[in-house]
Amino acid sequence: LKIVKDKALGDLTELTVATEAVKAGYNVLFPFGDRERYDMAIDVGGCILRVQVKTCAINKWGSGFTIDCRTGNHKDGQLVKHHYTSEEVEYMATAFEGKAYLIPIEECYATKTLRFKASVNCKNVSWAQDYELSKVLSEVAKTM
Repeated sequence: LKIVKDKALGDLTELTVATEAVKAGYNVLFPFGDRERYDMAIDVGGCILRVQVKTCAINKWGSGFTIDCRTGNHKDGQLVKHHYTSEEVEYMATAFEGKAYLIPIEECYATKTLRFKASVNCKNVSWAQDYELSKVLSEVAKTM
């Protein structure tokens, strides 16, 4: 049952990201089957951006949300995590409270936290507003 709920939550996250991209005026493409490392692609002026979508969780301080930027599979009874590379995807995406966010893959390590308010130990803060999907895609479109 938990797997079904996790899958449904992942599907809703993907749907939110795709909907936000379409609302912003971009075409969204989905690969056929589960053989690709990306969940969708967004066409920005003829440039196809591969996007891996991950569900996020609010962080323990309530100051932002975090995504796990890795994928995992089981091998010999152990969970093995793999990092995504720029050869596989250009962006990681997530959705939080109905808004979609795009993070360049170069900024994605094990996890990535986007904040909407400062917390006590904030040093190098990634503000959520800077990663809003429409803002990021608009910046990409300007370089085309």
